[in-house]
Amino acid sequence: MNILITGSEGLVGKILSKKLGKEHKMANIDRANGTDILTGPLPHLKNIETLIHLAANPNPFINEKEAHENIEIAKAMIRASESYGIKRIINASSINVYPYLKLFEAGKKITQNTPLSANIRFGDGAYGRAKIETERLFEKYCENNNISLTNLRLGCVAPKEQKNGKMYPVDQDIQLKEPDLIRIVKKCLYLDGIRNYVCVSKRNGFIDNNINFPTG
Repeated sequence: MNILITGSEGLVGKILSKKLGKEHKMANIDRANGTDILTGPLPHLKNIETLIHLAANPNPFINEKEAHENIEIAKAMIRASESYGIKRIINASSINVYPYLKLFEAGKKITQNTPLSANIRFGDGAYGRAKIETERLFEKYCENNNISLTNLRLGCVAPKEQKNGKMYPVDQDIQLKEPDLIRIVKKCLYLDGIRNYVCVSKRNGFIDNNINFPTG
């Protein structure tokens, strides 16, 4: 499969580029490598079947201007995907599309019926609001063009070499371990239709298993 990863020099991008590159033909885009999605052009998408969109400012404390740029990056990738006929998109969203700290402290689970509402654990929620809008943009585009989409509402990614020190209980519930991240994305390469999943490693926690990416 021909795969392109945006934001390939970030934490998740480096993990996926290394692992997927052993099995698939890979192309990478990252501002650190001299490619600015907002200024284009993006010939890297030629002959690409699956786009894994990670590119965004990952700082959960971003302000409204920085959040707007994250949305504009997604719009640019949608335009490029249309131009080059991409057939599958895997979008890195975030668990911050839910007010997870508030729900956790109230003893409530995140379920299929939990409305999207930006987490304000960090800053004023601009980061989460941008993720919600990005999901909406990808869903609208993919629905209208018969393109497969998986929005992955990623928890806190923990690399294998990371040693977990003292963690708050909520952080234990939203952690996504590196092997689980890799397994999830590999499965997404073959999913059809439009899907939304929370991605954390803990099962039977405060995130309902029906919306947590299936283990089977």
